[in-house]
Amino acid sequence: GTQRPSLSKAMMKKSKVPQSRRAEIMGLFQNHAEGLTTLSASALLKFLHKDQMQYAANIDTAESLIDKYEIEKAAIESRSMTFEGFLRYMESKDCCLFNQTHTSVYQDMGQPLNSYFISSSHNTYLTGDQLVGRSHLYAYVSALRKGCRCLEIDCWDGPDMEPVVYHGYTLTTKILFKDVIAIVAQHAFEVSAFPIILSLENHCCEEQQEVMAQYLISILGDKLLKSPLDHPTSGDLPSPNDLKYKILIKNKKLKSQIKADNKTEAEESADEVEDGDEEEEDEEDEEEEDEGHQSKAKFWSPRKAESKKKMKKKVKVAQALSDLVIYARSVKFISFSHSKDNQNCYENTSIAEKKARKLIKAS
Repeated sequence: GTQRPSLSKAMMKKSKVPQSRRAEIMGLFQNHAEGLTTLSASALLKFLHKDQMQYAANIDTAESLIDKYEIEKAAIESRSMTFEGFLRYMESKDCCLFNQTHTSVYQDMGQPLNSYFISSSHNTYLTGDQLVGRSHLYAYVSALRKGCRCLEIDCWDGPDMEPVVYHGYTLTTKILFKDVIAIVAQHAFEVSAFPIILSLENHCCEEQQEVMAQYLISILGDKLLKSPLDHPTSGDLPSPNDLKYKILIKNKKLKSQIKADNKTEAEESADEVEDGDEEEEDEEDEEEEDEGHQSKAKFWSPRKAESKKKMKKKVKVAQALSDLVIYARSVKFISFSHSKDNQNCYENTSIAEKKARKLIKAS
């Protein structure tokens, strides 16, 4: 880790390690330097073999590290490393526990999108507690820099026709939807060229959904996938390679009018209601979880209290936002057999953890 150990002033004075240095790294250096002020290439190689377990390392490996991290000319010329150079090396990516051969993509990324696990972030906007914590744009920057490719945006009606993002029915602070989209556009592909999915937990009225659609189009520009690809290479769904540098919208989508179904507008509207919000299922599960704990301890849950008061009427998806849902349409989970018989590859379902545990036991 990068956190420095907490040392008392007495310990620092005794070890003569300045506060800005890491005592445990100084101990390693002194152990291998054997009383000298610098670490020779051969001593560094011994450290690589014994402590780092880099058994393939040779003297050339050690000297290349000296050239890379040492800045003292005298040390470089004598093919040795000062403590400062050793510290730079120890805090570098060369000493990261993560397998460095995996920093570049080594899997086949040409399969259909639904063949992959996707690094996802839930309640991405939160920097702390889920009831009273702070929502902040940096939470999105942090998630993207960690490699997340699916980010959740919890959208609610805001004042002055400005949609806001926060954890609904809680005391978490609010941030503007347009600011979230701007920060995503800025940092989307810093660490990966592969596509990003913006998972909209959408509670907005039709008018504010229209505003959301306008922001997605105007701010994301060419990054936003607005229509299906002409020639995906992998069959039903395009691959991550096909969708490089593209941002996809995950949301409910209006059903198209298909004459073969002989459906009236009333029936179509009923279908929209049946689709439902998967997030409401989550809330129901949360309430069940809460009720299960009531016998043990009484506690106040603003999310539970407010959600009981909310209107049950569904808000229809705005056409402009629906048009932006291409390969990630949200549909309600009914059962595995129903999904097997009816669900398309471009349709997504969300399952709350409590329900998932029940399904694991039953299936």
